[in-house]
Amino acid sequence: MKQLVKIIKLYSDGSYKEEVFNSSIESTQKNEISEILINDVDIKIKEILANEDLSKRIAINLAILLKIKINYLHMDLKRAINSAITQISRLEGVSRSTVADKIGRQLNLSSKQYREIIKEMLNGNVSPIVNHLTKFLGRDTVEADLRAIEKFFHEL
Repeated sequence: MKQLVKIIKLYSDGSYKEEVFNSSIESTQKNEISEILINDVDIKIKEILANEDLSKRIAINLAILLKIKINYLHMDLKRAINSAITQISRLEGVSRSTVADKIGRQLNLSSKQYREIIKEMLNGNVSPIVNHLTKFLGRDTVEADLRAIEKFFHEL
């Protein structure tokens, strides 16, 4: 059976390449491609989280958004968000509730509001999430946070 397959390769420098195939891809090739994507995304996420010039709120939000984008390729939005929270909390060595707090309460968003703003982003409209994040920059990290947000969404 032939199917349309879209592959997004994300590189550690933040760039990406989209490829569309109009044929079936063998299962082993899919697994290899998924592994490459996950490794590249994990490298990018670690770079974001390691950036000490950023506020933790912005760093965690950008890392979560990137993880959600990848998770959403193979699961529904609610699961993609929950999985991203778990994955980022493990990387940061903090509880899930700490990470969830950074994307919810600290941004004045309910779970439903957060999902709506993420749906917009996944559909190509990044303005709502960008505008919202820029309201919650770190007091001592305003310029670095703004640059990181701009770079992140430019590359997304």
